Amino acid sequence: MSERTNGTRYIEDLAVSRKRAEGQAERRRHLDENVEVVGFGRNSGWIKDRAAQLGFPVDNISRLRSSSNTRETKDVLGSFTYRGEDEGTLDIYKHKENLKPIVLFGVLVHEFQHENTPLDKKNAFLYGSEANRANAANFATSAAKQAEATQVFLNPYHKSHFQRLTEARARFERGEKNEEDRLSLEQSEWLFQEETLAIMSELRLANPEHLCQVEQAQMESLARRTRGGEVDLPEGIHLISSAVSDPLNSGQGIDRVLIDLFAEVNNLQELNLHIATQRQAFMEADITFDVDNVAIAA
Repeated sequence: MSERTNGTRYIEDLAVSRKRAEGQAERRRHLDENVEVVGFGRNSGWIKDRAAQLGFPVDNISRLRSSSNTRETKDVLGSFTYRGEDEGTLDIYKHKENLKPIVLFGVLVHEFQHENTPLDKKNAFLYGSEANRANAANFATSAAKQAEATQVFLNPYHKSHFQRLTEARARFERGEKNEEDRLSLEQSEWLFQEETLAIMSELRLANPEHLCQVEQAQMESLARRTRGGEVDLPEGIHLISSAVSDPLNSGQGIDRVLIDLFAEVNNLQELNLHIATQRQAFMEADITFDVDNVAIAA
């Protein structure tokens, strides 16, 4: 597999892609009987099937739950718990507002990307290799830096996470800069990168046109500031494959990350078909999630 350099395409022989996919076969692809599906009422079977069909590995999931909002989650559509009592739980919120299936599509993608975060080295097997995981992690870091440098964010939620990071940096500068302060700042930096990748995955599947617009605005900002004489700017990276990308290669940006994650997808052409199929399935769904909400502790 070729190494990524900023602004270049990922070129990979199709036979190598297929070989990589075969090597990923041991990853868990389906939400089996060991995964609890809680709070979805009559829609439990549908949500379990659709979640499995998205294509993300589900090795880290133990529970798929519909939960009522609390004070802490009043502005949150979903969450994934990495550790603690609810470790492995993927929560979907706001069912009392009758979350539309196409919105649920984006929320599920976002949380599945969290579940498969490349920022945790133990998830290397989910990407087929440590090299693939490291590539995805480096992309998340570079995309976060590009958003910060240009101040062009993926959406308001992304911008809010950057504002929290800015506040964390200011607290660190005001504080004693001890080990506790350092770890807190590292956590904030990690979270901004993590959310950057999750939002890009969500947009790639649910609203790729918007992701293309964000990339264009970021590139224009970098070019304008470079002409103005600014230095130390990041070299522009692609967030998504360009329109002229070879459909039989492994794409650019978030496309490369998803192709490495989706064991049954080997190239850009197959990724586009898979995304179109999954999005259509949610758009055509005639269901309302308004029953059996499960409250969680406030």
